[in-house]
Amino acid sequence: MPGGRSNRRRGDYFERQARDHLEDDGWFVVRAAGSHGVADLVALKKGCQPLLVSCKLNGYLRPLEREDIALAAFHAGAIAMVAYRAQRGIVAMAPVRTGPPFRAIVV
Repeated sequence: MPGGRSNRRRGDYFERQARDHLEDDGWFVVRAAGSHGVADLVALKKGCQPLLVSCKLNGYLRPLEREDIALAAFHAGAIAMVAYRAQRGIVAMAPVRTGPPFRAIVV
């Protein structure tokens, strides 16, 4: 798979950059590398609401990814965030926005 390993390496590197960005701001960060869960990072800081962070180089989360991380954050009492590369070497973060509260699943 051409470029697959390279893309993975870039993603891993960006996750570490996002972790370092949060740690520089005083957060304790756990990186869930390779977990295939909803969040790449979990960040904790005394006196602050926990963060569940999904790291995307381009900042784009598919609708289902947005719903999944928002729902997980809701149940954990955390804030769902997406980390993205604003410019080369610059990590930016934004809260994850979802539509009307959460998608209803009718069985």
